[in-house]
Amino acid sequence: MTGSNEWFNKEFKSDYLDIISDSQYALMRYWLLGTWMASKAKKDFHFANLIPNFKEEEIETNFGKHIIRNERRKFQRLT
Repeated sequence: MTGSNEWFNKEFKSDYLDIISDSQYALMRYWLLGTWMASKAKKDFHFANLIPNFKEEEIETNFGKHIIRNERRKFQRLT
C-alpha cells in the first residue's frame, strides 16, 4: 500500500480491508499493477475481466465501487 509513492491510494477509493472483505484481492492486484505499468508507459489502461457468461454478473459494480475509473482507466466484464 505504500510502494511507489503510495500508488494504492491514487487508484482506489476503498481501503485494503474493504476490498479483501469483498473477495476482490486478485482483481485489486491486477488493477494496481496494470495501472502502475500503464502510468510508467504513459498509456491508457483497460482491464477486461474474462469470465463465463453465467458468473459474476455484477462484478463491474462490485469491483467498480473500489477503483478510481476515468477516461484513461477502464474496467469491463467480458464473457
